[in-house]
Amino acid sequence: MTEAVNAITEFTIRELGANRIEIRCSGRNVKSAAVAERTGYKLDGILRNSMRGFDGELHDSKVYAKVRGAEY
Repeated sequence: MTEAVNAITEFTIRELGANRIEIRCSGRNVKSAAVAERTGYKLDGILRNSMRGFDGELHDSKVYAKVRGAEY
């Protein structure tokens, strides 16, 4: 998964000229958060009760980002 995120990030930066790239995941999804952190994304914030999980409960979302001039 890490290789895929790195490849998509590089494509987005080089080919699309993005100024900001985000990864959003459930606050409960430790593995997805680890991929974001391992690939150099910074935690921008946590959106409380922003998504409904498969269990029907509201969950927090973590927002990770890379921003031109800061992370690349």
